[in-house]
Amino acid sequence: MSVPKRGATILKPAINRILAGIILALCMEGARGLAQTSEPGAPSPTHAQQFSRIPPNQVLTAIAAARKAIQSNPNSPQAYLSLGIALWSGGRPEAALKSIREALRLDPRFSAAWLEEGLIANDEGRFAEATEYYQKAIEANPQNSSARLELALAQFREGNFAAAKSQIEAILKADPTHASALNCMGLLQLQSGHLHEAVESFRQAVRQKPDFEAAQMNLATTLLQLGDAEGARTAFQVVLQQDPNKSKAVYGLARALSRLGDKTQADLMFARARKLMADQTSELRARDDDNRGLKLWNAGNLNAAAAAFRSAIAEDASFADAHNNLGGVLWQLGQKKVAIQEFAEAVRSQPDFAKAHNNLGSALFAEGDVTGAIREFRAAISFQPGLITAHLNLGMALMRANDTRQAENEFRNILLIDPMSAVAHFELGYALALEAHDEIKHGLELDPALTNAAPEIIHALAVIEHVIGRDPTKSK
Repeated sequence: MSVPKRGATILKPAINRILAGIILALCMEGARGLAQTSEPGAPSPTHAQQFSRIPPNQVLTAIAAARKAIQSNPNSPQAYLSLGIALWSGGRPEAALKSIREALRLDPRFSAAWLEEGLIANDEGRFAEATEYYQKAIEANPQNSSARLELALAQFREGNFAAAKSQIEAILKADPTHASALNCMGLLQLQSGHLHEAVESFRQAVRQKPDFEAAQMNLATTLLQLGDAEGARTAFQVVLQQDPNKSKAVYGLARALSRLGDKTQADLMFARARKLMADQTSELRARDDDNRGLKLWNAGNLNAAAAAFRSAIAEDASFADAHNNLGGVLWQLGQKKVAIQEFAEAVRSQPDFAKAHNNLGSALFAEGDVTGAIREFRAAISFQPGLITAHLNLGMALMRANDTRQAENEFRNILLIDPMSAVAHFELGYALALEAHDEIKHGLELDPALTNAAPEIIHALAVIEHVIGRDPTKSK
C-alpha cells in the first residue's frame, strides 16, 4: 500500500521543539555545574540515593503494568507511585509528579511518595521544597532511612551540621552498617575537626561498600591531611582504579607521592592532573559559550548563535550539546547537510543522547532517508522511552515505509505514556483506517459479491480512498 506523503511537516518542526526543550535544561546544568566546583581533593557529600530509575528497556512495560494496576484499583496509592516512577524513568517529569501527587492525595502519609517527590525536586534544583518533602516523608515514617539521609545531605549543604548529625545518628542507630550514613558521619566529624574519627567512619563505609568511590576519596583526602602519605596513596589508587580520569584523585596521588619522596612519579601525576584540570576548564568555557549561544538563539540571532556554538566546540570538540544545538541553528538557516553532520557528531560524541538521535532522524527523514530516520528514532526511544516526539516521528516514518502495523504500535506506545495525546489518537485512527481499507479491498477482491452485501462499508471505503488520495477504481 502506498501511504500519501504526509508527516514531514510534523517531523521537521520536531527538531526545533526538542531543542527548545534542551535549552532550559542546559542553562540549569551550566549554573549548577559551576556552583559545585570545589578545590581539588576537598571531601564532599554525595547524593544519597539516585531516583528509583527503571532500566530504559523496561519502562514501557512498567508503565503498562502501573496503568493496569490503577485500572484494577483506582484508589491504590502504590499503583500511582509506581506509575510516577516509571514515567520519571522514561523522561516525563511533569507526568511523574502528577501521578506521585495523586498517590499523596489518596494517602497523605505515604512516606515513599514524599521521598520520591523530594528526589524530583532536588533533581530539578528546588532544594527548599526537597527539604520539606524529606521532612514529610520522615514524619510519615520515622524508619525511612533514605529520607533521613537525603534530609541530612540537604542540611549539610545548608551548613546546619547539628541537624544533619541528628539524622545520621538516627540512621546508624537502626543500621550501624549503612555505608552512605557512615560516609556522612565522617564528613560531619571532619567538619568539626575530628580527623581520626572521620577516617574510621570512612573506612567503615568502604568496608561495607568497597566500590563506594566518594567515601574512598574522602578517606584518601583525610589521610593525606593527617600526614599518612602511604595510606593516602593506596586510597587514591583505589579511586583511580574506578575512575582513571578523576582529576582530584590524580592530584591527591601526586601530593602523596611527593611526600613519600617519589619525585619522578609525583611529577608525572602533577602533569597529568594539570592536563585533566585544563580539560575541565575547557569544558566549563565550552558550557559558557553554549549557554551564550542558547540565549542568542532564543533571541532569534541565528548567525551569532551558530558562532557561539562553534566556539564551544572549539573548546571541547566532543561537546555533544553544542553539536546538537549548532545542528538546530544550521537547520533553521537552511544549511541542511551541515546540520545533519552536526547532529551525527552529537550522537557520536554521546551515543545515549536521545534528543540528538531524534533530531538526526527528523533531518534524515526530511531529506528522504526514511531508513536512516527509522534507525535514529529507534535509538532515541531506546535511551529515553518516554520521548513522545520520537515515538510519533517513528510512527510517521514507519507509515512512510508502508509498515502500518509497526506504526500503530508506536502510536499506541504514545497513548500508554500519555492517554490524552490528541495527535496520537488521530494518527492511530488514520493508521487503522488505512489497514481497514486494505482489508476491505482484499475481501472484495476475493468475493466481489460483497459489494452489494454491505453498502455502508463500501461508502466508508470510498471516503477513506478520497481522504488518502487513492483512486477507488484501482487496486492496491
